[in-house]
Amino acid sequence: MNVRLTDDEIIAHGDIWKGDILEMQRRRADFTVDGQRYGSLLPETRSGSPHDERLTKRSEEIVTGAFILARLGYKRIQILTRDPNGVSLERPDLDVRFEDGNELGLEVAQAATTNRMKHDSHMAELEHKIGDLIDSDPSFAQDFGPYYVTISASSVLGERDVQSKKQTQALIGDVEAFIRSGRHRKQEDPDDPDDRWFGPKYPTLHARGATFFSSPSAIGPEFNTLDGGTVNPHPETDEVIRILDQHRRQAIDYRTKHTWIAMYLTDPFEAFRNTAGAIAALQPAIDPFEQFHLADRVGHLITVK
Repeated sequence: MNVRLTDDEIIAHGDIWKGDILEMQRRRADFTVDGQRYGSLLPETRSGSPHDERLTKRSEEIVTGAFILARLGYKRIQILTRDPNGVSLERPDLDVRFEDGNELGLEVAQAATTNRMKHDSHMAELEHKIGDLIDSDPSFAQDFGPYYVTISASSVLGERDVQSKKQTQALIGDVEAFIRSGRHRKQEDPDDPDDRWFGPKYPTLHARGATFFSSPSAIGPEFNTLDGGTVNPHPETDEVIRILDQHRRQAIDYRTKHTWIAMYLTDPFEAFRNTAGAIAALQPAIDPFEQFHLADRVGHLITVK
């Protein structure tokens, strides 16, 4: 089961973040957001569910901005989302105050193809709906039991992207039926190559060539999905430039102040294509922004000035 924790709680746990990642997260935890310690905050989710990884627009801006600033090595940053009158800041999204007292605006963006974003959103909904069901339905939680279950909802043999709410609801229904059947509790048969594939009894999962893995878990029930979705092997340079140029055009209406733009690449497959490196080689125009910072999920970070 996905239990959301604050940065402070994860750091105190001691076994989740290590090395450079731990030091970066400690820097971020020491930031403040409108006077509150960042490490004590839980980002708001779109649905309100503690299992939902999809954040509200404002929380997404704060988390992304703080992540990139901490990756850049900054300490004790003050992030402001409201002006002195309590009005929510826009254009740029945030104000950032540094240790030395200097202040600038920070525009925040995320980048991925439309299909990729849709797929990721639908898979996040599948995860949080099953998590919510575990919490709200004792009979389902009992059927699930102390197990870890992960599902790969796509394969090379079936559909790749989940692109509609109808598909997502069908997947949720199939997963619920699968868990209630108790199939995940049965020991894997190493002599049956189809043992971990979903049969016709679960039509949507079956049509997608979906597979599952399950094992006993000391802290179960736990459920998640593997990534799946269409993989573009080429750097997403066109998408990054498109989004950057869109913000450059809009910046004519921004509040008057020195402004950076921070962009986050959400696709985990950046590990295989390094869009950030390709953008660094291009050195695109960024005016009227003074700096452009681009980071991804796998550790790449570049700055264009």
